[in-house]
Amino acid sequence: MLLHYLKNIDGDYKKYDDGRVKGILNPQDNQWFCASECTQIAADVFQTPMALFDGFQSNMYIPLRVNPLDAKRTHPIILQLKNNHIILIKIKPSLHIQWPILYPEPRGHKEEVLTADPWYNIFKDVFDRPVKILPEFTTIPDNTDISSIHSSDSETAVDLTI
Repeated sequence: MLLHYLKNIDGDYKKYDDGRVKGILNPQDNQWFCASECTQIAADVFQTPMALFDGFQSNMYIPLRVNPLDAKRTHPIILQLKNNHIILIKIKPSLHIQWPILYPEPRGHKEEVLTADPWYNIFKDVFDRPVKILPEFTTIPDNTDISSIHSSDSETAVDLTI
């Protein structure tokens, strides 16, 4: 992945944080995987879509320079980010899941660009779903009684292997 990134550093990946991505992709370094950049690079290297599910923002990553006819496969590799670990998810072939929204960074948000993408007909629902704007994180003041704070969402693990 590092070699692919270095070959395309001035093209598809010019907006990425160069030092951070090089550090992550360097096997001698001990930096954490950055979900969006590394997943897009992996989709490009392996020439297959990747769906990354996490508790914050799940996204579909589609190869940038490979059309579906030349791709290694069109069914996405499914990854789950859980407790700072990436887990490969295998699902039964008969199971239908709703794919997450398209990672918009490399393609932009213009409808005419998205509908012209060679992957559009395969993942029409992924391209057509609006990109969700997430609220900014807020910090809790040090003097706050955190025992009075309750989450409005209950978290449960989803086993997609069943």
